[in-house]
Amino acid sequence: ILLLSIRTFVRGFDWRNNLSLATHDIKVSRDSYALESLMAQALSVKGRLQEAKIHAEKSIDLYPYSINYINLGHIYFVLEDYPKAKEAYLKALEFGEYYLTYEGLAAVSVFYGDPAENIKFIELALEKFPQSARLWLDLAFLNYKIGNISQAKILAKKAYSYSKDGVTTFFYRGIMNETLDFNRK
Repeated sequence: ILLLSIRTFVRGFDWRNNLSLATHDIKVSRDSYALESLMAQALSVKGRLQEAKIHAEKSIDLYPYSINYINLGHIYFVLEDYPKAKEAYLKALEFGEYYLTYEGLAAVSVFYGDPAENIKFIELALEKFPQSARLWLDLAFLNYKIGNISQAKILAKKAYSYSKDGVTTFFYRGIMNETLDFNRK
């Protein structure tokens, strides 16, 4: 017990945040898809997206599955490379129907692709995940973007009924007050 206690105490110095832990552990344990995925997430949070992309891709090379494709999709989304983000999310979908995959694809659809097709996609996703505030909000965005303001308000209310977090509240108010600066094509 004493040896395990000492090891636990020493290990506590490795962790200050996910980035410090992943950086330490990658040096010690090479070729771990989980560590590469953790490193990609931690770097992404810090805004170090090019580095994050490298680790997400390495994680995929080591063991392709939904979460590391979702990480890569998120990185491409933030980099505004929507075609690659969509490709990564679609690849994640091959590993199962996880709500984060659909939410990622819905977010991409606000900025990329045919709005009519994207609306249909989100409506189908909502049949699978009807309590996802993010999906409702993205559907509201698309309707707002194409000028269907009354429908956007109905959808924004639905999103707000599921989540009143800061992001949802901000965009709910923007849609309800018609102050969002979307390019309404």
